[in-house]
Amino acid sequence: MVLFFLNMEFIILTWVDMWGEGIGWGIRFAMVIAGIACFVMGGAAEEEFEEA
Repeated sequence: MVLFFLNMEFIILTWVDMWGEGIGWGIRFAMVIAGIACFVMGGAAEEEFEEA
């Protein structure tokens, strides 16, 4: 999202704007949430692994 405000963007992600700006932002937001969820769950799994 920061790249968008700097007028820079990954070429591979420009396809999300094909359905409109609102849908594009929704897809970007969903990808950020999915990344955060993976990060949090991965950290929790790593902590469980160290305790065992």
